[in-house]
This record gives sequence, structure tokens and C-alpha cells, in this order.
Amino acid sequence: MGLTEILGFIAGIGIFLFAMQQLENALQTISGKGLSNMLHSATDSSLGSILSGTVATAILQSSSMVGLMVLAMVGSGLLPLANGVGMVIGANLGTTITGWLVTLLGFKLDLSTFAIPAMGLGAIYSFIYSENPKQKGLGLMTFALGLLIFGLDVMKDSVATIADSFEPEKYANLHSFVFLLMGVMFAAIIQSSSATMMITLSALHADLITLQAAAAIVIGADLGTTSTMLLGGLRGSSNKKRVAMSHVLFNLVTAAVAYFLILPFLPDLLALAGLTDPLISLVAFHSFFNFLGAVLMLPFIGTFARYLSGWFQESSHPLCKYIHEVPAENNRVAWAAVSSEIMRLWDYVLILNAKVLGIKDLPSDGREEFPSELKGYAQQYSYTKDLGGAISEFLLDIEHRIKHKEAHNDIALVRCQKLLKTIRKMHYALKSAKDIRDDLAQQEVSVARTIIRILTQRTESDVGNIKVLDKIIHADTSAPWEEPCDDMIINITQHHDEFVVSLYELTQQDELDSQQLATLINVSKHIQEGVRLLAEAVRYNQQSKINKSGIQIIN
Repeated sequence: MGLTEILGFIAGIGIFLFAMQQLENALQTISGKGLSNMLHSATDSSLGSILSGTVATAILQSSSMVGLMVLAMVGSGLLPLANGVGMVIGANLGTTITGWLVTLLGFKLDLSTFAIPAMGLGAIYSFIYSENPKQKGLGLMTFALGLLIFGLDVMKDSVATIADSFEPEKYANLHSFVFLLMGVMFAAIIQSSSATMMITLSALHADLITLQAAAAIVIGADLGTTSTMLLGGLRGSSNKKRVAMSHVLFNLVTAAVAYFLILPFLPDLLALAGLTDPLISLVAFHSFFNFLGAVLMLPFIGTFARYLSGWFQESSHPLCKYIHEVPAENNRVAWAAVSSEIMRLWDYVLILNAKVLGIKDLPSDGREEFPSELKGYAQQYSYTKDLGGAISEFLLDIEHRIKHKEAHNDIALVRCQKLLKTIRKMHYALKSAKDIRDDLAQQEVSVARTIIRILTQRTESDVGNIKVLDKIIHADTSAPWEEPCDDMIINITQHHDEFVVSLYELTQQDELDSQQLATLINVSKHIQEGVRLLAEAVRYNQQSKINKSGIQIIN
């Protein structure tokens, strides 16, 4: 075994891994939003989530990339934890497809003749269409496929040379557990179970290892590849940690079943299936134990997710519940996260307004409550302001990225601007309520009681308006909102004017002094302004969901 052969093998691995990375990037560019939309619509059930994870991994050729997509969607609230767990399980099954493709095409057919032409044509095509992301991605995919075949061919040739001086009988007595650990460590180091499978297939093809040893390595590779999601998830939110742990626990159980219950009977099972080719046998074994794990887990995904929900409880609430683990990109995940955060902000603003205005029968079903550690109005007010600021920063980041892309998305820019106005109007409404609270706090107790008693008559007329706005913003885009918002903005001015007239009458009857009159007029003006701002916030929020043609804006 010479240095040239070893360096050739290492070079083959390097080319193969680089080609895999380029293929992943190209496929992500080509599939992009279409794949995201497919995942969103196909994950309504446990079976759908498993199939989505399988298909997505088969398309992207990377369970790690699909895992990161799942983490983002679960973190944004776009995907329930149970469905995220299902997708992770499906990704395990999808990654076995790579082994089938390489075995049937890379080993059974000699495609090395097409490797260099594919690389050349792909590079030229991507250069010609460098201004078109989709077409450029298609060229890069062709280049990556050619490079993948070339890297695999280099590995095969170097391993075949090494086999001439290799003495497999020296390692024949090693326990299968040693090969299992080799698979775990190698997959953890190179962060790819698919690449580990390719290397194992190369070694098996050259008779460097037995089928039993190769099967043990493949089991270990599935365990080792969990390190990617484990490292990423444990640095994130609770839900990201739960998804990462679901991957680890599922792979651990599946590996245990494969190693202790299937591997000892592998020769008998292959004979029963009529498989004699070692390469086909290995990929069939890999697919079988992952498929078996998915089938056995299917009825218990919901239970498993509920069990994981008790793990990694956060000691303190993050400011942003949905966007703090989501990249600021113009895609469905980011918009879903923003929408969820704005609903939180609306609920907090309404709760604080209700406290100031004495609204006691505000519907609480499905409403986001303040974190338990926030005690009192001052802390809750500060938290709400900070939340609005954080959402605005996130939207400005999306806006910045859109503006600096070659192809501007005007609809997405409009959406950013509408949502920024929504947040700004909510902030102003929050400030109007605080001004009312401050005005009342400056009065003597007896005077304040008189003002509050009279003010109750004023707030009753606008409690209904606030409830209507709350119902609109919690409903879908099909609910009517334009006419109610327009009528409300007109009516609240009328309510204020009528209330001022009633105050003048009370003053003439000596029930109010000049100071009380001025305070009540000022407070009524703040109420009018607050309800108007809430109505405008609802208007901008609803406008952000539809374009001028009445079509819902979804990216």
C-alpha cells in the first residue's frame, strides 16, 4: 500500500464530498420555494410528514439540509413539533436513496466516460446563464453530478489498488461492534452518512471488508450523522433541541434494532430475499431497517412529540418566540414567523389597553399571555415595546436583503412596509393608553374616582370597536375588514364629540370642575386616538396579506 494510493483515496473522498456539497446547493437553488411550499402543504399528518421528509431528502440528497429546514419551520411555528419529528424520520429513509443511485449507476454502470463532459457542459451552462439563478443552478447541478461520478471513480480505482496488498483475514476476527464504532466516528467527522455509505460500498466492492462488517459500519453511520443536528439544535431554542433529540433517539433505537435483531440474521434474510450481490444487499439492508423504523414509529409520532415537549423547558422566555431562530429571508418560514410574532404583539397591546380602559370581558381563548415572570404594567409595557422593536429589526433585515438582490420582489417589499406600519401604529396605540394611565395617576384619589366613573360611559362605546378589531385580526383574510375599519375611524370621532358635549352639561350642573373637565376631554381624545391607531394597524396588517388584485401574498 503506497503513499500514492492513500493520497488518491483521500483525494477521491475530498472530490466526492465537495461534489455532494455543490449538488446540495444547486438542488436547493432549483427547488427553493417550491420545495418549501410542498413541505408546508404535505405535512398535515404523521404519514405526510414522513413522506415529505423522505422526498425532500431524496431531492436534496442531504438529510442534514432537510433537518435544518425542519428546525427552521418548527422554530417559526410553521410546523408543529410532531410533524417536524415525522420529517426527521422520513429524512433517514430518504438518505438511503443515495446508496441505491450510486450502487446502480456508479458501480453497476460505467459512467466515468460521461464525468468530464458533464463537468464541462455544466460549467459552461452555468457561466452562460450566470444572471439567471434557476438556470445557473441547473448548470451547477450537472457539473456537480459529473464531479460526483469522477470522485467516486477516483475512490474506486485507489481502493482497488490498495486491495492488492490488503490482507482482509487480519481483520476478519474483529467484532462487528468495532466496525459499528468506525461508522459512528467516520460519519461524525465528515458529517455525511451518504459519503460514509459510498466509502463503505467502495471497500466492499474491492473485497476489503465483509458484508457483515459493511452493514455494521452503515448502522454506525446513521448514528454518527446525528451529530450535525445535535450540535445545531442544542445551541437553539427548546423546540430545536427537541427536534434534534428526536433525531438522536430515533436513530439510536433504529440502530439498536438493526444491530441486535437484524444483523445477526442478515445472511438468512438475504437468502430469503434472493439477494446475492453484496452491494445491492448492503443498500437493501440500509433501506430495510430505516423503513422498518419509520413504519414502527408511525403510530407513535404524536405520543413521542408530547413526550419530547416535556424536555428542555426554558427558564426564561426569549423576547421573540418565533423569529429568534429563523433566518431573515423572503420565504414562507420567515413570513409565518413574523405573522405569529405580530399576533403576539397585538395580544399584548390589547391586554395593556384593556387594563387601562377597564375592559374586563375581552375574549381570552387563544390569546397570548405575558410571560409569568413579567409582573405589573411597567414590565409588561417595556416588554411589549421591545418585542415590537425586535420584529421591526427582523423586517428591516428582510427588506435590506430583498433590495440587494438582483431581482427585486416588489410584493415582498410592500409586505415589509405594510407590516412595519402595522407595528408602528400598535406602538402609538400603546403609548396613547399609557398617556391615559399617566393622566389618571396624576389626580387625587377622590378626583380620579369621579373621572373613572364618568369615563366608564365613554369607554363603553369603544369596547365594541376594539372587540371587532380583535376578531378581524385573528380571522383569516377572507373575513370582511375594510368597511368595518373605515366606519370605525369615522364613528370614534363622533363618540368623542358626543362625550365632550355630555361633559359640558355635567360642568354646567356643577358635577365637574374645570380641572376634571380638562382631564376627561384629554383622556377621551387619547381613547379616540388609540382606537383609530388600532384600526389602522389592523388595516395595514390585512393589506400585507393581499395584493391589489385580491390575491393572498405568500412566498
